[in-house]
Amino acid sequence: MNEEDVTTAVEFLEHQSALEAEAREQYPGKFERCTHSLGYLYQELYVCKTCTPDLSVFEKSDQKDFGINCESDWYPGAICYACSIACHADHELLELWSKRGFRCDCGLENKYPTKQCSLQPKDLKTDKNILNKYTHNFVGRYCWCNAIYDPDSDDSYMAQCSVCCDWFHDKCIGIEREMLDSCEGFICRDCTEKHAWLRKVGAWALQERQSIEEAAGSTGPTQTGSLIKPIIVDKLKLNEAAESQGKNASIVQTKRQPEETVDIETVTKKSKLESGADQKKVVEKTKAECKFKDIEPISPGACLHLLCNAGWKKSLCQCQECQDTLKQSDLKFLLEADELYEPEKDADAGKSLFECGMERLLSMNRNDAVDGLQAYNRFRDEIKAFLEPYAASGKVVTANDIEKFFQEKQLERVTQ
Repeated sequence: MNEEDVTTAVEFLEHQSALEAEAREQYPGKFERCTHSLGYLYQELYVCKTCTPDLSVFEKSDQKDFGINCESDWYPGAICYACSIACHADHELLELWSKRGFRCDCGLENKYPTKQCSLQPKDLKTDKNILNKYTHNFVGRYCWCNAIYDPDSDDSYMAQCSVCCDWFHDKCIGIEREMLDSCEGFICRDCTEKHAWLRKVGAWALQERQSIEEAAGSTGPTQTGSLIKPIIVDKLKLNEAAESQGKNASIVQTKRQPEETVDIETVTKKSKLESGADQKKVVEKTKAECKFKDIEPISPGACLHLLCNAGWKKSLCQCQECQDTLKQSDLKFLLEADELYEPEKDADAGKSLFECGMERLLSMNRNDAVDGLQAYNRFRDEIKAFLEPYAASGKVVTANDIEKFFQEKQLERVTQ
C-alpha cells in the first residue's frame, strides 16, 4: 500500500477537527425549520444535483434562459439553508448564493419528486411555488457568457446584480474589478434595459453632476458625496471580452457604439437642517415631489450599468408615482428594507462534537447518564481490543476492516 494513502489516527482526528471548524463557519445557523412556510424570501439557496438526475442535460446546453415559468416541472428547483443540511446533507449541492422572492422547493413533486422534506408535512408535495423565477444560474451557469462556474478552478472576479441577482465577470461587465469591489451595489445592463425607471435614475444622476459642476464653475469630475455612478460601456469591447471569456459566450447585439467609455459620478444634495421640524418638512416634501420629473431616461440602446455606494437607496425618489412604478415592476425592494433572511443562530455552532456530547451527558438524569458512560466505556474497550493487534504488528487498518468490525457489532446487538 502506498504510504500517501495511509492516515494515522492523529491525522484523522486533526482532519475531523478541521472539518468541524469549517462546518461551524459555513453553517452557523440552526437547520430545524424549512423556510417554505415563511413564503417568498430573499435568502440563500441551493440546488440538489443528487436529487436532480437530469441536471447534466442542462449543464451541457449552451442555452442561457431555459424559462422562468415554474410550470416547467422539469426545471431544477432550489432548497433553503435548513433543507440543504437536514434533508440533503450527504448529497452533491450547487450553491446559488442569494436570490430574492423565492420559496423553498424541497419535497415538492414538480421539483423533487423522489425526496420528502423532513421539515415539512407530506401534504405540501403537491404544492407549487408559482412566484418562483428560475434562470440559468439554477443549472450552474452565470453571466452573459453563460459560463459554468466551478469554485475549484474559476478564480475570475464576479459581481452580483442588486436587482436580478445574477453574477457577471468583470471583463464581461467592462468595468475594472477595483471599481466594482468598492461599491455596495451593482445594477447590470440587462436590468437598466428592462426598466425605464432605472434609466431615469441614470439620467437624473448625470443631471445632478452637471448642475454641481456648473455651480462650482468646474469642468472636472466631482468626487464628493458620490452615491450612484452611471457607466456606459462600449459594446464592441464587451463582445470581444465575452469571446475571450469563452465557454459558450453569448454575444451582445450592438445597436449603438459609444465612442468611448463614460464614467459619470453623481452626488445627492445635502440639506443643512436646523431642527427636527425642518427635517420632517423636507422628508414630506421629498415624498410629494418627484426627483425625476421631466427627466428623460437614458436611451435603451445604451449599455448602462449603475454602480452604487453605501446609502445609495436613500438618494432614490420616494414619491408616490415612483413607488407605484416600482411596485408594478417588482422593484419595490429598492425603496424598502431588503434584508437577507438568516436562520436563528445555533448556540452550539462554536462547539466541537465532543463538547456537545459532554453537555448532553451532563443534562441527563443520573440513571441515564450512568448507563451512557458504561456503554461508552464498553465501546472504547472494544475499539481498543480491535486495534491492538494492528498496532503490535504494524499492519494498516483498512476501510474493509472497520466495516467488518461494525457489522459484527451490529450482528451481536441483534442476536442479544
